[in-house]
Amino acid sequence: MKSILITGAYGFIGQCLSRQLVTKNYELTLASSRLLCDVGTKDNVNNICLNYDRNNSIEDSVFSGVDVVVHLAGVTQTSKGKNDLTYDFNVNGTLQVANAAERQGVKLFINLSTVQVHGNESHMQDFTESSVLDPQNDYARSKLEGEIALVDVCKNSKMQYIILRPPLVFGEGVKGNFLKLLSIIDANYPFPFANLINLRSYIYVENLCHIIEGLIHRESCENQVYLVKDSDLSTKELIFNLSHAFKKTPRLFYMPDKLLKIIAMSLNKKKDFARLCGNLVIDDSKLKNDLGWVSSVDMPAAFLNTANWYLDTYSK
Repeated sequence: MKSILITGAYGFIGQCLSRQLVTKNYELTLASSRLLCDVGTKDNVNNICLNYDRNNSIEDSVFSGVDVVVHLAGVTQTSKGKNDLTYDFNVNGTLQVANAAERQGVKLFINLSTVQVHGNESHMQDFTESSVLDPQNDYARSKLEGEIALVDVCKNSKMQYIILRPPLVFGEGVKGNFLKLLSIIDANYPFPFANLINLRSYIYVENLCHIIEGLIHRESCENQVYLVKDSDLSTKELIFNLSHAFKKTPRLFYMPDKLLKIIAMSLNKKKDFARLCGNLVIDDSKLKNDLGWVSSVDMPAAFLNTANWYLDTYSK
């Protein structure tokens, strides 16, 4: 029985992975700075609080007997400067966890990063693992520095690493801009994207968790970086798929791209415009070749699951 420690076990992705693995033959340690998730009473589950920033240190004993660390903990919001929680958690926190794990003989460290380390737009060529590293905000820069810190720890060490760089992850429990999009679609507001031509990669949270579990058992994937995704959709296609999942008729109207951009800039929403209208496409052929992975949940089912979760959680 493999012993697995998950950091950020009570976050969006962590809850999904915890519930997926708790029914399998693993000894689990679910670590978080707050205990919010209920995976049920199981003999193979140990819950711990794990706080790390510049004012805290991790006891090595937390990782005693652990075979695999899946490091999901981190801070997603961005802010100015390097003396904030973004860097504390995503760089210093990753370094602390990696050092403690290495000292206790952990065999494999799986680290969740982001495709944004390559930039916010892929333009004319899909991102691959060898694409130029060009993080555009503090979040992406901190995730890249966390990657570098992990690789440095693993050098001249028996601990192996795997780094995953996903695009936007959606599914039950999603927060942020995708949750806002769900609320707008549920309210059946119209979108000015009828003529928009773009393409962005997405991944459903359950499929990401299946990838993580598959990598736990694939030694040939160790000491590698992987870009991961489910499929590529235009913003218009995303709205169509989600609207149908909500059993609503998609409402799209025409507005010139230049006018959209002007409006976004006047409302100080330039970054939101780029996220909606720009291209960010991943080439995941390396993962498919090395892991032999295919999506376990297709996109129509993923959108339906997400819509049903939203309606159960937020709709009156």
